[in-house]
Amino acid sequence: MQTFSRFSWRALAAVALLAACQEAPPARVEVSGQPEDLKFAPALGVTLDSTEKRPSGLYVHDVVVGTGPVADSMSTAEVHYTGWLADGTIFDSSRGKETFRFTVGIGQVIQAWDEGVRGMRVGGKRLLVVPPKLGYGDIGMAPVIPRMATLVFEVELVGLPQASPTGLRK
Repeated sequence: MQTFSRFSWRALAAVALLAACQEAPPARVEVSGQPEDLKFAPALGVTLDSTEKRPSGLYVHDVVVGTGPVADSMSTAEVHYTGWLADGTIFDSSRGKETFRFTVGIGQVIQAWDEGVRGMRVGGKRLLVVPPKLGYGDIGMAPVIPRMATLVFEVELVGLPQASPTGLRK
């Protein structure tokens, strides 16, 4: 049987005391999985229990209800947006840049945007919590969006400009 010297016991006690005094590392917020299974970064303000869940699995919350015309299928939507991972990491934003335009309902954007912008009024701001199947799914968008990531978007409908007959923006 091996015995420890007094120095060894003291060193072991000091290491144990240091380990006990260390702060626990911050809990890692997962970004992949279904919205219901994730804990969102507090700064995002996501509370699924007070958010409308659509049959597709998309969560929609009107932060500001607009007063202008309504975006419908085939409308050209002009938006400002910010996109986050569930851990609060911003992966894209149009803020401070030009607005982004797309035609609603024809697949120019992820499925969640086609569904989530439809029905918005100009001047409105909407929070979309996007399950993986309505976002970038199994593939993700390396290196910024991991596979099977739940995404959070704040989308502001700035306008509904008319597209020209040739499909070019006016």
